[in-house]
Amino acid sequence: YLSTAIPTDTWYDFDLPYGEDHVRTYGRNPLPRLTLELGKQGTGSSPVYWDDLGAHVSFRQMSEADLLDAILDETRWVIDNLYERTVDDINVPSSYLIKSLDAITGDVLNIGVSSGGGPVYNQMLAILEVEHDPIYLDRVVAMANAIVANLHPETRLPRKLNAEKDTLIEGSVIPAPTIDFLLRVHKLTGDAKYLGAAVEIGEAILRYALRLRTSIRAPIDIPADYIPNTYHSATGDPVAPESAYVLHIRWFSAPGALIHLYSATGREDFRDAAIASALSYIDHDTVLDYWNVEYPLSPFSFEPIWYDWDKLDPAFDDYFGYGIGGRGGPYALLDIHALTGDGRLLPFLDASLEAMGGVWEEGMYRGGYTFADDARSWQAYYDQYVVDPIKYADHRDLLIRNARNVFRSSQYSNGAWIDARFRLWSPSFPDDQGSVPRNLLAALSWAYLVDDRNPEWRAMIASVFETTIAHYKREFGYLRYPDGATEGQNAGGIELRFLGELLHHLVPHLRGE
Repeated sequence: YLSTAIPTDTWYDFDLPYGEDHVRTYGRNPLPRLTLELGKQGTGSSPVYWDDLGAHVSFRQMSEADLLDAILDETRWVIDNLYERTVDDINVPSSYLIKSLDAITGDVLNIGVSSGGGPVYNQMLAILEVEHDPIYLDRVVAMANAIVANLHPETRLPRKLNAEKDTLIEGSVIPAPTIDFLLRVHKLTGDAKYLGAAVEIGEAILRYALRLRTSIRAPIDIPADYIPNTYHSATGDPVAPESAYVLHIRWFSAPGALIHLYSATGREDFRDAAIASALSYIDHDTVLDYWNVEYPLSPFSFEPIWYDWDKLDPAFDDYFGYGIGGRGGPYALLDIHALTGDGRLLPFLDASLEAMGGVWEEGMYRGGYTFADDARSWQAYYDQYVVDPIKYADHRDLLIRNARNVFRSSQYSNGAWIDARFRLWSPSFPDDQGSVPRNLLAALSWAYLVDDRNPEWRAMIASVFETTIAHYKREFGYLRYPDGATEGQNAGGIELRFLGELLHHLVPHLRGE
């Protein structure tokens, strides 16, 4: 506790000025969460009054140009560190990234298989979309060339590489990320072979998806026009979803990739398959197991009859986030509507945004309950606001209040921000993922953009950015948690999650010198 005696019968201002040595005065520095207790000394009957109670917190301000440079510089460090230490240098070298590192020692913790591309290459592409870098361009092109060369000769599906044996592995693959990677490389280079390879993979999806209703046995009912997202690279056989949960959260992986192919080629078969899958989604019957209670939904909807403000997930993230999502990703009904303008999808989209938004808003007023991975859900509100700021004007207020809510609710006791569950504004670690504040940075980025680039948001972004580096970063990567190393191994790589949101949502809008 930090305590101070207040003179009797007078008003008093109590300040903790930024930069002063509070250890010398109080014995320690203040750390969140700060709790103010007001009371009197002694046993007398004198009352205690307070008025105009407030707190002012100082953050470092950075210009857009300086913030852009700082983000790109840290991204380059992350890319170079991971590329140089994880690229395949076993036997016959390749462009595949196959190793995981200890963030403290740099030791190789694991050598795995890879299907190519992935977050390191995606962040190289993000750099290249801002400025030319011949080294990154060569690396991205080399990876794309390897993917194209290693497509299965008959199915034309991607395959994984076992670098230790220098052999290609036949097995289950998810084609959508490979399609999106090749489309980005094609857009960057203009080389038609990358578009051609992406088209071949898309044609394979159309060709083999039909088997799910003819020759593949599924443990659940498969709705009409559903397109599976996983296939066997050698046979083309689709992998059936094993539960209604998996069906819903992976519904738009393949259709999202197909709609991006339609956008790049104008081919109606890609468009028609994606739209048919989307229409099936908004008009299918299902039974969802939600918090150990089964909810029959005929047809499926996001009406708040099966969730509430204090139990918002997994409805918000796992169903709404993966189903509605945001534009520009490998999945999302919103993406399909944005790229086709099909009016049959809009009523469901608007009803879903309104229903989920009402419960989300109530949660914000009450201190919230959220999982640590809801940014894909928030993005839908940002994307629709950008499309029509008048029709979706209430989204602006939601995004601003959400950013403040998450900002104050996800600061850990040592001052670092985390990706956290929180309830009544109190954070806790998620069980299944690292905790760098990537979703907070996404929320702050959207608030900055919809709030006329208010410099307060930029100061918050800069503070979270610099604080995260100070708490998490070690010599060979970032720790998964902000309170120091754990005994034994400390796997790195979480830094890719931290920077990914900034590169995707903020960097394209920042103005350099």
